[in-house]
Amino acid sequence: MSPNKGEGQIDIEIEVKAYAEDLAAIETRLQRLGAVFTGAVHQTDRYFNHPQRDFAQTDEALRIRIADDRAFMTYKGRKFDRLSKTRERSRLLLAMLQRPRGCSSG
Repeated sequence: MSPNKGEGQIDIEIEVKAYAEDLAAIETRLQRLGAVFTGAVHQTDRYFNHPQRDFAQTDEALRIRIADDRAFMTYKGRKFDRLSKTRERSRLLLAMLQRPRGCSSG
């Protein structure tokens, strides 16, 4: 992520998903390599469609994501590569949300 933490960025997203049978073994291996767990992020996504075309058919996506104390709007363009799901992504910070008193960030 860029230093501005997504406050109006356009980039190329490369996403590759893989199946993992044993998540605990992967976490152990990462720790042995020096990785440090920094916390969990809780996300809620709301997806929208264009009135003139179906984004599911065009491989595009428009969503609002609430992640902990921030709300982002993200547009993902058509995929360049079906294997890695490479695409252009535009993201805009919509709001910094206030947490109710007594809530921690994870």
